[in-house]
Amino acid sequence: MSLRWKFGLLLIIMGAALAVGLLASHFTSEQIHDSLSREYRDIDASFRQVNTLESAIGDWLQELAQSPLQDSPGNSPNVPATDSIDAALNDLRQSPEAQRRVGSSSLDILEQLVAQAAEAPRTPETAEHYQHETHRILEILEKRLLGEADSAIDLSDRLRGLHRWVILGSGVFAILTGVLALMLVRRWVVEPVARLRHATDEIARGQLSYRVAVDGKGELADLAADVNRMASALDEAQRRAIERERLAAMGSMVQRLAHNIRNPLSGIRGLAEVTSMVAQSDADTRVVENQQEIIRVVDRFNAWLTDLLTKSAPTAVDPRPNDIRSWASRVVDAHRAMASRRGVDIQCVMEHAEGSATFDASHMEHALTAILTNAIQASSDRSRVVCTIEVDRESERWTIGVTDSGPGIPDAVRPRIFEAYFTTKPDGTGIGLAVANHVVHLHRGEITVGDAPTGGARIEMVLPLNGPAEENNLPAENNRTNLWPKS
Repeated sequence: MSLRWKFGLLLIIMGAALAVGLLASHFTSEQIHDSLSREYRDIDASFRQVNTLESAIGDWLQELAQSPLQDSPGNSPNVPATDSIDAALNDLRQSPEAQRRVGSSSLDILEQLVAQAAEAPRTPETAEHYQHETHRILEILEKRLLGEADSAIDLSDRLRGLHRWVILGSGVFAILTGVLALMLVRRWVVEPVARLRHATDEIARGQLSYRVAVDGKGELADLAADVNRMASALDEAQRRAIERERLAAMGSMVQRLAHNIRNPLSGIRGLAEVTSMVAQSDADTRVVENQQEIIRVVDRFNAWLTDLLTKSAPTAVDPRPNDIRSWASRVVDAHRAMASRRGVDIQCVMEHAEGSATFDASHMEHALTAILTNAIQASSDRSRVVCTIEVDRESERWTIGVTDSGPGIPDAVRPRIFEAYFTTKPDGTGIGLAVANHVVHLHRGEITVGDAPTGGARIEMVLPLNGPAEENNLPAENNRTNLWPKS
């Protein structure tokens, strides 16, 4: 998930938390307001209705006490009208909330007391009795309503407490959401950026083998992968730069060595020529033949030194079509004498090496010579060295594999086996395999070292069948992968 989506999700979560908190607080406040307002309105209405009833009963009793017993002999007692009392009682009975609070039985008792007072004798004692009874009943009603008011106050306190808990819960939820947001930001941003910063510090200190752990997907994971690729590229560039410096130093050493060898060779050749001319004048044919052989050997050695300076140091390859079988046979046959002296049987297996390939025959001969020489030197008496040539037309690659019967190459040594000047032999120079590695890479091929199935070591060179890219065929002065400096 990308950072854009992660932070979008985080904002949605935080917005949802805030919205839930606000809605919960608003809903609770509305519920508290509605409940308390309705409760207080109902109690206030009930109080007003009871006060209206009390006032109506009081006025009626006072009017009843002041009215004459009867208007004339033979007529009924003169009783004041109870319309206001009946209206107040009807209002209380028609209000479910008021009837629930005061009780219908209390209203019936009041109605009965009014009826009894209307028929009772008109004496002060009777009036006082009914006033006391109605006042007592109305006082009970008022106490009930006061009790309801106290209950409403308790409800208000409980609702306020609930409201506080809702606010507290919303605050805790918001805090937890904030903590979650901090944890996610730390996991998504802070820690990956810290790892990247540590990686850049390590790489800046020269630890080009350091790699950043790539976790998951997203922009920072892609950035970590890019940093790893950058470190790998820098490591490879540094390795190649060091290798070029070593090879350049080696080339300079070979130039000095060839120059120092050429001087005595010139003297030997000159002396052989003088001796040959003297022998010719004396008609000594045997001496002449020996001196001519010396001259041929010196010329061949001098040509080899020239080839060492101009061809074995590959500044640029010259790939041309070559018959694989004939080229490989020529190179392997040149080493049979060396292998025979050491009691080693050398074989060349070319069952699947039909056709031709495009490569620089001279440079590849130096590479294969270095590998065969190492294989023969590593093999013991009465052992075997096998050179296998295989062509794969489908992948357009061909492989040269050399297997020896020696002790093999330790794992700890393999990463450095193709470095210039690195050798495990007391009399080794560390040049041959470095040259072979450089030649193979100039052909855009690969060279690897491993274990042979029957013991010993196996070195393989995998090369493109149609030759390297055109960029390898540049002039020496424009090729930046020169093995030797120009003299």
